[in-house]
Amino acid sequence: MQRHVLVLVALLTAVASVGAAGTFVLDVDDTATRNHTDGDSTAPVGSAGADARTGMDHDPNSDADSDPASAEGLRAPSDNPWRSEVVVVGINNSVNDSWSFEPHVRRAIDYWTGNAARHGDYTVAFVLDPTAEDPDVEVRFVASIPDCGVEDGDGTSLGCAPVLDEGTRARPPEVVRIVGGYNDTSTVRVLQHEFGHLLGIEHGEPPYPVMNESFDASRLPEPNASDRRRPWEPDAVRLYVDTANRSADRDVLSEQVLGALSYYERGVGGTGELNVTFELTGNRSAANVVVTFPESLDCENDAGSCARRYGVDTDGDGAIEYYTRLHIQIADVDADAVGWHVGANLATTLGLDGEETPPPFVDADYDDRRRTWWT
Repeated sequence: MQRHVLVLVALLTAVASVGAAGTFVLDVDDTATRNHTDGDSTAPVGSAGADARTGMDHDPNSDADSDPASAEGLRAPSDNPWRSEVVVVGINNSVNDSWSFEPHVRRAIDYWTGNAARHGDYTVAFVLDPTAEDPDVEVRFVASIPDCGVEDGDGTSLGCAPVLDEGTRARPPEVVRIVGGYNDTSTVRVLQHEFGHLLGIEHGEPPYPVMNESFDASRLPEPNASDRRRPWEPDAVRLYVDTANRSADRDVLSEQVLGALSYYERGVGGTGELNVTFELTGNRSAANVVVTFPESLDCENDAGSCARRYGVDTDGDGAIEYYTRLHIQIADVDADAVGWHVGANLATTLGLDGEETPPPFVDADYDDRRRTWWT
């Protein structure tokens, strides 16, 4: 017996390439994400080696047994890995409690009720019981699938299920993982595809196009960063200060920036709920916030500061959903006011604006910006 695990993989990575501030470079049609599936076609259970064609191993989480006989010597029907005519399907929604996936799973089951006899390696009756405590199949909706029998998964899989073909033995609960966040049509399509694998059907086999290796999947629209209360995604602010143009002020600038970071680190002014850590780093490549001091600003201001924000487009609409990097430019500003400009730009990027603007950045005058406002 040979065990197969297949992955529904997005060609476009979950984290899109970053272009100019507020925009993203997409190398596919911006209305849909092109997806394909890759699979381990020959690696047997327990094999330490990867399949030479796909570079993939078996699913390490699978308990499928190559021996269809039970421990007591009873033998399962050769065409039914479950040793039962009824297979109970449960649902585990760990991605979003406000979403109901029961209709999607039911539609996938209904599809195979009418097609399993013609296309599957065997026939069973999938019975949906969303809250079953001990289901035969657990459909687990997740935010991402880091791996599916792949040595180095890239986290872009949309679905993952074992192929239970003729001669295998299921070990309940067999887990089918599905990434949430796609529209109804795409979610049902992925479910149909993965249930086809449960029935022993591989890529490129009928029914078409369900078992095709590619299809167009569309994500649900998500709020843009400008509409989110907390648009900063990383759990840390790692700030680097480029003092190449202000070397004479290096010590004062460091003190100013450390003061601004300490203000947020201590959770002053209602910033404690951010769940973000703040640190100053001397490694620019490790930083996600960079402060520079150009001769002139890229924005419309002649003096002061401005920020360019970079992020990810998770729903493919061409707009940033989360900020992941920040570039703060400060020009023609006294060294003892730099901390204020850093703090003010951080506040806006972290979503602390409007009524939530921290007090030091509300109607601050010349003197306010130069005092040790972070103490």
